[in-house]
Amino acid sequence: MGGERRVGLETQEPYRYAVPRTTASKLAQVRVLATGQRRRGGVATGTRRPASYGSGQCTRTLPALDAVYTAEGLPARPPRAPGETRMLHAAGVTAFVASLDTAHSIPRSRPTPPTPEGT
Repeated sequence: MGGERRVGLETQEPYRYAVPRTTASKLAQVRVLATGQRRRGGVATGTRRPASYGSGQCTRTLPALDAVYTAEGLPARPPRAPGETRMLHAAGVTAFVASLDTAHSIPRSRPTPPTPEGT
């Protein structure tokens, strides 16, 4: 029972304040283990290229948390209650919670080439 409370399963809804990137990878692992189905990557046919195309800067799009949940077949988060909003404001975490609601792009990290030994 204690483990169920930690992940939010007593209300049959996913965790409200999970980090989207790690949540997406965890749910993808569960999907592959359960069904064996992997997602196809890349840009969909007929969509425009990103604004950073040709700049030499590779980016990764991080979807909003609700988009991650719906892509994996889970329900989206219900709206916050007024008391929950007050608690988030008092804790000073409203900027983090707002970042969960929007998709944004971050630069991809490139591996640094190894330096030759002895130079």
